[in-house]
Amino acid sequence: MLRDGDKYKAWYKSGPGVSYAESDDGIHWVKPLLDLVTVNGAKTNILFRSKDDTHGPDAQPYYHELFGVYQDPRETDAARRYKMGYLSIDWEYKGPREGRFREGQRRGLGVAGSPDGIHWTLIDSFATEAIVDGATHWMFDPVRGKTVLFGRTLKTPPEIEAAWSKYNWYKDWYSGRAVGRIESPDFAKWNVTAPMAAPVIMTADLQDTPGTEIYSLMVFPYESVYIGLVQVFMALPEAPALDVQLAVSHDGEHFTRVGTAWHLSPLVPWEAGIVSTRRWPIIRRSSWAMNSASTTAAGLTGIPPTPARIPARGPAASASRPFPVIVLLRSMPRSMAA
Repeated sequence: MLRDGDKYKAWYKSGPGVSYAESDDGIHWVKPLLDLVTVNGAKTNILFRSKDDTHGPDAQPYYHELFGVYQDPRETDAARRYKMGYLSIDWEYKGPREGRFREGQRRGLGVAGSPDGIHWTLIDSFATEAIVDGATHWMFDPVRGKTVLFGRTLKTPPEIEAAWSKYNWYKDWYSGRAVGRIESPDFAKWNVTAPMAAPVIMTADLQDTPGTEIYSLMVFPYESVYIGLVQVFMALPEAPALDVQLAVSHDGEHFTRVGTAWHLSPLVPWEAGIVSTRRWPIIRRSSWAMNSASTTAAGLTGIPPTPARIPARGPAASASRPFPVIVLLRSMPRSMAA
């Protein structure tokens, strides 16, 4: 979601494709009827759809999962005023750069451009292979004058393996999700492109509860610091869950996590203990306004729904909170592996 002039605009995954909505206040949304994708002859707000589980649309043949859309104020090409990032997967790749993340696949960042946020043209199916999975976020860093991307990679520090490998769940459940960082001047050319080669800036550490993985990191500049919203995954068979922690950095590379879980608001039943932040907060005079989404344990792990669980897909929500920055900076810091 982003604010463009007087409107809020949102692009979101809808089934096998990407859909678009807009709003005057960020709460009440309208889905404009377009003629790009029709269903039973009727117009929809769908921008494009994949052909099946392993083949994207003709215009983005390796599209698999939407990361997000942003408006690039520095772009001189009007056809690329909006830029979309998504996970690209070639499910039948047999080339020389077969990655370590999934054998038999080529994975990376797909990039598309648009003049209006509606009509999209492919820029590069694999702009970089340094980031290889979902839950990827980026920001424009005004200090560096570059887009900085924080995305999924894998790394298990040796001290974590030594301490946690004794648990019965470790071999089957723990994968060592971590966050890597790369930079680009234009969102198309990246400083690191080799498979899974992004420098790792955040992993679980020994202060974490056993089973913790760093699922994602969303960063945005605020005054003289960078604020990070850390999505933390508990990789435990009996209680898989996602939650959000706060982190702070003075350089956008070395982060300190502060405290433990930080909730936008008290958890409600439909959140099921699994909360994710989707895009940067919108800064207001004394608070953050954010949108989030939730998924149940069934949707995250494939655990069959039961009467005690709600369906696998959760809703989107919005929330606001007073600025936590003063508390954040004055709290006892929590060391972070970097």
